[in-house]
Amino acid sequence: YSDRISKLAPDVLRKMAKSFPDEETIVKHQILNLAAKLYVVNAKQTHLLVQYVFNLAKYDTNYD
Repeated sequence: YSDRISKLAPDVLRKMAKSFPDEETIVKHQILNLAAKLYVVNAKQTHLLVQYVFNLAKYDTNYD
């Protein structure tokens, strides 16, 4: 299952990263969840994107 998702999920994460600051808290949690899962599955391809999303979360006003 993860081999099929790994081709589409980085693009989904890229699109979600653009709107990260404007999203609701629960959506931000799911974006972070997707980023973490992608990093575990394919760290070489998604390292920079995941790092970008983590930095967005780090400086977000909601500390959860």
